[in-house]
Amino acid sequence: LFRTSSAGAPVFKKIVFASCLLWICLVSSIQAETIAADLLVYRVENQNAATPYLSRIMVSDDMLRMDEVGEGSMQGYLLFDRKQRLILSIDPESRSVMVIGPLADDTRDESALTLEIQSRPLDDAPLFVGKKPQQHAFHVQGKPCFKIVSVEGEMPRAMNALREMTSVLAERHRRVFRSAGDDFAQEDCKFLVDAYRPGIEYSKGFMLTLMDGRENRQLVEYKQATQFDSDFFEEPLEYNRFPMP
Repeated sequence: LFRTSSAGAPVFKKIVFASCLLWICLVSSIQAETIAADLLVYRVENQNAATPYLSRIMVSDDMLRMDEVGEGSMQGYLLFDRKQRLILSIDPESRSVMVIGPLADDTRDESALTLEIQSRPLDDAPLFVGKKPQQHAFHVQGKPCFKIVSVEGEMPRAMNALREMTSVLAERHRRVFRSAGDDFAQEDCKFLVDAYRPGIEYSKGFMLTLMDGRENRQLVEYKQATQFDSDFFEEPLEYNRFPMP
């Protein structure tokens, strides 16, 4: 290491300089492998789940990831490509990816849904980021359907991404109603809203809670512009891809 070059300069100085360049490149590479994304975690009580679970949502400018965290959580997860409007349902157990994209026939008759929203400030609730939460009660076909509590103007990137993903699924929901008839609509009014006014609950601001007859969601954690490993948002290319039937 202490041999000198023909110019008389110690070779070890060149080695140290090269090592520094390598370290800078490695640090830059590590930094390039992270993505800034908003984080939301909801505690979910669902009538089809034996115990409550935590639903995690991560949203970047280009992608959304939805999965479960904690003990007993499902291994599968969803990716939503916001640019291509593609939902990827990824199942590690079967090593498969079901692709759900927008359908060419995406027409909808909003007259099929009678929707009324009653909004009021929650005066007794604590302030959230200095703002007063609001309750919004959704009435469908003249009957109470579900309620949300939200705060205006917060986490717009995450709320927009959730609206976008819901709109991709809306036409498939409408096909279910066209084949199942009015009885199904009466049994699941939230499904009817998702079909004909997709994502409207996310237009009221940052959703803190959602309460309907089948599922309750409660926000337990959120962070803005947190750095995540880019692998979280990448489709496993070795998995088998197939379109949703």
